[in-house]
Amino acid sequence: MHIGEPNHNAWVQSGGGPLLLLAKDLLGFWEGVNLPPAFRHLEADFRWREDKRVTDYDRACDSTDYIAEITVGPGSGLVLGDEPVPTMWLSVSERSAGILVRVIYSPGDAELESTLRQLPQNLDWMVQPFCFRVDDSDLILFDSAEPGNEILGSQVTVRLERGSYSISTAKFEPDADTSLLLHRLEIDRSEDCNSRPNGSTCLRS
Repeated sequence: MHIGEPNHNAWVQSGGGPLLLLAKDLLGFWEGVNLPPAFRHLEADFRWREDKRVTDYDRACDSTDYIAEITVGPGSGLVLGDEPVPTMWLSVSERSAGILVRVIYSPGDAELESTLRQLPQNLDWMVQPFCFRVDDSDLILFDSAEPGNEILGSQVTVRLERGSYSISTAKFEPDADTSLLLHRLEIDRSEDCNSRPNGSTCLRS
């Protein structure tokens, strides 16, 4: 497994909610904490606004999984749920694989860089029950509270080749001072992945 160089200038941190990985050509469909157009009917249990009207951000906050797929316009994105922690993209194999690295805690950048260069091959990866479709567009990782067309906070561009991707999650705690949550995206050309509906267990209307 060829690990790319960690880029410590490419961290994304939210204001307290989940991060969202979304194709560039779908950004205009994501309203964040803003009210959606009247023709859009959204459903969510979480409510951010005092008037209790539903936003896309509420839908993202409904996710109770580490990573889940969410409907956005004619496509879908990936919500990074659970703890809102600094996250980066680590390229693994050109444009056919990579890892979303979420830092629960770490002693510092130098130690983290060394840790990422020595990720073991035998991590206990848990395969997610859905495949994620990537088309021609680059993807953007950003704070789900922000509207896709008005991202003011930190963001990272993720470049992957077109195809269906399997997603696996693992925790990596090499010592008492380091805890990482990893999401591996890897292109999957198997019949099983290609025939499975995207986000069959996680999609929201």
